Amino acid sequence: MAQTGATATVARPGRRKVGAIVRQSPEGSSQTYPKGALLARVAASGIVMGSTAELQSTGLVGLAISSGQNLTANGLKNATYFAFEKGGAPIKLTFAVSSWTGTAHRGVAGALYMDTNGSVWVSSGGASTCGTILDAVDWDNGVPVADGDVNPVVYFVVADAAIAY
Repeated sequence: MAQTGATATVARPGRRKVGAIVRQSPEGSSQTYPKGALLARVAASGIVMGSTAELQSTGLVGLAISSGQNLTANGLKNATYFAFEKGGAPIKLTFAVSSWTGTAHRGVAGALYMDTNGSVWVSSGGASTCGTILDAVDWDNGVPVADGDVNPVVYFVVADAAIAY
């Protein structure tokens, strides 16, 4: 019987012996993003929330550790975020798939998708890509993900070209 995971989970660093890299950068003005939102760097605007309801593949910096400050001028506060790392450091995110097939999904390109609540997950739909799914992560009960499982958590590597510093 197939197991079903959550539609989205809080991103975590994958396979690290030390904590996640946390960065702070000046926040763009009027930012109201929630904790966990996908953040991007926009020239002359600082760190802003990525677009919702579309696949994200460029200018990414990381995932928000705290909510946006909603200030009226750029750079008055710093956005604090779990930073994506160049060089292939994986993160753990839900892979939105109705039926996991290991042979088909390991190594597939994907993009990050965010809903209006700031929940972020990996999607393989569409032409936009920003990284690669390495493999599924065992379920919380220790059972390995099997073909037919729904919404597994995966190790996802954000491509260097998608990350902005």
